[in-house]
Amino acid sequence: MRGLYTVQTKDGPVLSKARGLFREDGTKPIVGDFVTIRMAPDGDIGYIEEVDERENQLLRPPVANIDRVFIVMSVREPNISLVLLDRFLVMCEREHLSAQIVLNKSDLIDDNFHKEIGSLYENMGYEVIYASTITKEGLDAIHEQMKEGTTAFAGPSGVGKSSILQALIPGFTFETGKISEKNKRGRHTTRHIEITPIGDDAYVLDTPGFSSLELIFVDDESDLSHYFPDFPQGECRFDNCLHRKEPHCAVKAAVEEGTVAKSRYENYLTFLEEIEERRKY
Repeated sequence: MRGLYTVQTKDGPVLSKARGLFREDGTKPIVGDFVTIRMAPDGDIGYIEEVDERENQLLRPPVANIDRVFIVMSVREPNISLVLLDRFLVMCEREHLSAQIVLNKSDLIDDNFHKEIGSLYENMGYEVIYASTITKEGLDAIHEQMKEGTTAFAGPSGVGKSSILQALIPGFTFETGKISEKNKRGRHTTRHIEITPIGDDAYVLDTPGFSSLELIFVDDESDLSHYFPDFPQGECRFDNCLHRKEPHCAVKAAVEEGTVAKSRYENYLTFLEEIEERRKY
């Protein structure tokens, strides 16, 4: 119900409302927040009095205080989007979050293209897990990392986030749906965010799929390149180099040498233009 939050306490879940002051200062509790609540006199409902300072926060999906993120992308049905993957990696880098890339539906790989993608991101320092609920590839590696802390699964609709969780966690019941043959996107997939305890001090977040991600969390275009760990840092002639038209740019040189992937650089330029356009308004 709109305006109501389920707060997990040591005595069980408590249905709660946020106090009016949160609406006044723009604060809105999100999944993963640690909060202080006060029970109503009749004890039927709680009131959120305070939201603790967040260690980290993602804007999409809107979750807080997570320890790791599995970015799930399917190799096919729907085909992988490197633009969307790079957008999400930028957000994780900004929040100093540990991000693992899950290339799901690995049973559908029939060429070297996706292996090359995996190698590309592994060379940047990201862990890449090939996974399949059909062959069970990669599921043990994912499950091992979920044993402690809070883990979020995120990615586009239809890539199989909930299906992976159902294969790993007995009784996991988030609603999933088949892929539409018309557009290869998910139907009846996860519509909301819910945190689920899966062990002692272990929680998982399954999140709604998304088809776009605006970089509104990047405050200044000069910050963007810092969220690309594969880019040379501090090696350009000019300190304010945006790695676009400036001479003696280490990033452009790395692209020409092949040590920075062309796809990454092209996505960087797209993001840079988007940020600059937004700042005009």
